[in-house]
Amino acid sequence: MSFKQACCCSVALATFAGIWAPAFAQDVRTDEIIVTASPIGRTTEETIAGNSVIGGDELQDRLEGSIGETLRREPGISSTFFGPAASRPVIRGLGGDRISVLDSGIGSIDASAASPDHAVAVEPAMAEKIEIVRGAGTLLYGSSAAGGVINV
Repeated sequence: MSFKQACCCSVALATFAGIWAPAFAQDVRTDEIIVTASPIGRTTEETIAGNSVIGGDELQDRLEGSIGETLRREPGISSTFFGPAASRPVIRGLGGDRISVLDSGIGSIDASAASPDHAVAVEPAMAEKIEIVRGAGTLLYGSSAAGGVINV
């Protein structure tokens, strides 16, 4: 038997050797786990830390033409500025579509997420209070709010 034939036989034997090895499936039963969360109707103490609420006279003192400019003096928040009434909040360095802007807990149609020179569709002058959620608390609002949530 030549060297070439010996190599071919060895490769063929090694290839088909795994076919004869028996494989058995293991039955494992796991309990079903259902995770739900809702930030609506909870007190500040019940939610995860990192929340801020601006309302009343404090909100009236800070009020500017857009939501980004109104919140820019909050810790960890800056704003993009593309002209009067066209600024968007940036929370801890994350902006754009990573920030979810809600109107009374419901997502608003926000053209500023698609193009930064558009204004956020929420009017801060009409707000009674503005809630800012940072950090892990944003998980309650879905994956589109990785940077933070602003609820007007």
